[in-house]
Order: sequence, then C-alpha cells, then structure tokens
Amino acid sequence: MQKLSPPTRRYLGLGFVVAVVLLAVPLQSALALGGGSGSISLTTLGSAYTQDFDTLANTGTANNLTINGWYLNELGTSASNNGQYNTGTGSGTGGDVYSFGATGATERAFGTLLSGTLAPTIGAQFTNNTGSTVTGLEICRVWGRATLEWRSLRGTRLIAGGPRVGDRV
Repeated sequence: MQKLSPPTRRYLGLGFVVAVVLLAVPLQSALALGGGSGSISLTTLGSAYTQDFDTLANTGTANNLTINGWYLNELGTSASNNGQYNTGTGSGTGGDVYSFGATGATERAFGTLLSGTLAPTIGAQFTNNTGSTVTGLEICRVWGRATLEWRSLRGTRLIAGGPRVGDRV
C-alpha cells in the first residue's frame, strides 16, 4: 500500500469536503424548512394554556408564523416546502401547512395536509417556569371549527407525529 504525503492527504481531504458540500446543495430542496420561534411559558401548575389561532393570516400563500412558541416544519420536494403557511377553506388538496377558515374570516384553525411530495408538521414548545416538576400535559381540542371537523371526519391527519389530541404526555 502506497503512503500519501501530507500535502496529498490535505488536498484529498479538501476535495472530500468540497464534494460533500456540492452534493448537499441539490438536496436542500428535500430537506425540512420550518418557521416559528420562542416558547410558551408555563407559570402555574394546573393552569390551562389556550390558543385559538385567530391571529393567523386569512389571505396569502406564504405567511410567516408569528405565534410565540408555535412551529411548523415541512419536508419534501414540493414548491410549498418554504417554511411558511398557506390559507385555505379546507376544500383544497395540496399538501401544506394551513390557516383554515372561511374566506376572509378571522376565525382560524391551524392544520396540515400531507401530500406525496410534502410532509408538513406543526407543534409547540413549552418552557416550565412553575418552579415545580411538570409530570404530564393534557392536550385538548375544542370542537367547533368546521374546517377541523370536516378534515378530521374524513381521516386526514391534522397533526403529523407527536402527541394527539387527548393524549397525556
């Protein structure tokens, strides 16, 4: 076996790094893009955190998520993999993260539609500021948003991955 001199090894190592970087660039379109920031502070044990999502946009196809502590993530090759959410009435079939509601209405629901080219997820991050150990969280959804009911009754998974409504974690 032939030994390589240090300069040759250095160039081979640099070539490997360049090759890895060049290979990673085309893969970016398939990697996850996400949006959101912050954390929801839990300050009192036994107190409910509620979110009605009515501050989500009711128009547009590329909206930035600005609700503190809530996140979205998209994985896939779809043009909708942009780290932003769309608006819809619940009648569309395109995979994306959505602000669902009647056209122009301020009453909104946050959800996702899975497609063959996009796997979107939504979630929230909580910080325990109670001064005590949190031993469980109960996730509840208040029914009454027609778009959520419509999608849920037809078998569409509104939140992909993680705990489901009614789960205790």
